[in-house]
Amino acid sequence: MRFSAKICLAGHVKSDGTCLVYLQVIIDSARGTVPLGFCVAPKDFDKKYGRMKPSHPNADDFQDEMNVAVAKANAIASRFRREGLTLDPMTFKNEYVDPTPRMDMIKFMEKELELKKPVISINTHKNYQTVINSKF
Repeated sequence: MRFSAKICLAGHVKSDGTCLVYLQVIIDSARGTVPLGFCVAPKDFDKKYGRMKPSHPNADDFQDEMNVAVAKANAIASRFRREGLTLDPMTFKNEYVDPTPRMDMIKFMEKELELKKPVISINTHKNYQTVINSKF
């Protein structure tokens, strides 16, 4: 599997003069994008290197978010490669947005609670369900 991830801007500029920031992945020549949820002005973004220009006052904060996104993308690709699973852009996006139960403690606990429901008391089940619903 060939995999690459980089940060890019949306092709259109919003009315406030900013563009949405995307994580773009290429998996075996198929392209996929995941919005990162924040916008930057095109003049503050270096398209060649996929980084914020140092002249922006919050460049370090934005760059940290971008680095975390790329690291998360690489971790997902690495895990799929190690486990011999097939990764395509749609699977990647689903995994990036909603990780598997092994990576999400709440989902893991919900599944385990359902498995243990027949062997635990009703009050214990209610107590565990209350903790899960609080979601810290």
